[in-house]
Amino acid sequence: MPVTRAVRIDMPYLLLAYEDQSPDNLYYLDTKSGLIKLVHKHLFDLRDLTDEIERDRERYLYVPKTDLSVLLKDLRDFQKQIDDPSLVSVLEMAFESPHQLSSFRKILEGKSNYLERFESYRIERITGRINEWLNANAYRHDPDAKNELDENSADFFDDFYDDEDEEDEEED
Repeated sequence: MPVTRAVRIDMPYLLLAYEDQSPDNLYYLDTKSGLIKLVHKHLFDLRDLTDEIERDRERYLYVPKTDLSVLLKDLRDFQKQIDDPSLVSVLEMAFESPHQLSSFRKILEGKSNYLERFESYRIERITGRINEWLNANAYRHDPDAKNELDENSADFFDDFYDDEDEEDEEED
């Protein structure tokens, strides 16, 4: 079994990148800093970024796009967990929309705690897939890992994890 390398990753941004269906946006995980790099044709520093990715291919790992069928399966699986038959039938309309996910969320707004449960469910499912993808590429997320960081990523992670700690304290 291959040895996996621990990397402290910007997980919120990786979750966003993993779900981004825009064909114009490509994302790469910088395996040294743990940051996610966006490649888009309108970026000011696009040439520098693409040159860097091409020069150091071992360092950058392409973040795959989630297949629409996976999203639809997640929506259906969550729908099966709902015990309100009228809500289940209204959710069917979301599948007819060109924007199924946003329609699904909109329908769940204001329905007791269903939206909150759905968001937790989605994050859990996506995080599981991301961890499988990382493992398949011999990496794993470790919030305590010491990356080969530049100044910007060090500041980012310190701020990010400090904010998380403050939120945890506020909840207690």
